[in-house]
Amino acid sequence: MSLMENRQFEDYWVESGTPTLLWEQLKRFDVDIRSLLNARCDKPTLRGLDLENPHPVALLYQTGYLTIKEVLEPGMYRLGLPNEEVRVGFMNFLLPHYANLSGNTSNFFIFDFLSDMQDGNVDGFMHRLQSMFADIPYEMNMDSEKNLHNALLVFMTLLGMRVKAEYHTSNGSIDLFVATDRYYYIIEIKINQSAGKALAQINARNYSLPFERGGRQIIKIGVNFDTSRTLSSWLTDKYRQYFPLLAGASQPR
Repeated sequence: MSLMENRQFEDYWVESGTPTLLWEQLKRFDVDIRSLLNARCDKPTLRGLDLENPHPVALLYQTGYLTIKEVLEPGMYRLGLPNEEVRVGFMNFLLPHYANLSGNTSNFFIFDFLSDMQDGNVDGFMHRLQSMFADIPYEMNMDSEKNLHNALLVFMTLLGMRVKAEYHTSNGSIDLFVATDRYYYIIEIKINQSAGKALAQINARNYSLPFERGGRQIIKIGVNFDTSRTLSSWLTDKYRQYFPLLAGASQPR
């Protein structure tokens, strides 16, 4: 109705409001956002909603933030975010709960962060992440590696990049994989260990192998958070690729 009245596309559904109940329940059950973006659920769970003890997937489905994407087998479904409006709206809804960013501050922060990632300026966007995590509300349990992953996933997904959490390879899973037009970022996260150990894991398990023929520069980043939930350190290894100009020619990598 709003579309027909105004004769232009806008985010009418998202702007109509998000129920407070939604965040309260996500926080109550300490939900892993990564699992919600590719959720699996059966028909009885989706149909029923116990308001005293709601299933997170059923709650998101019945409030319109998840939709059925695939029938896996009779009565079992794979769900996901319905469209771009809902994806961006959902991430914008979650972001203030992971970082004190809002309004124009959020817009400028995101624009600068996005520019740094597109330019391969690792120290630039890591310093911005460091600032963001330093301002995370105290009540958020960032001692949990899951919530650290949630915060990064929400933020980077909001940027509109190709982002995958727990990207599975033959030798293990990458904590966070991000792709831009020019770079592949492979990010490993540790808590109370060291950035060096995180970077060593990327190299030891050869996480870059699936992307070495992709034509983009690979940037490996090891990240460590300390006990005060501070992004304390990071190390970077840039792997520049070279491809033969002619069939049969060879160049060093």
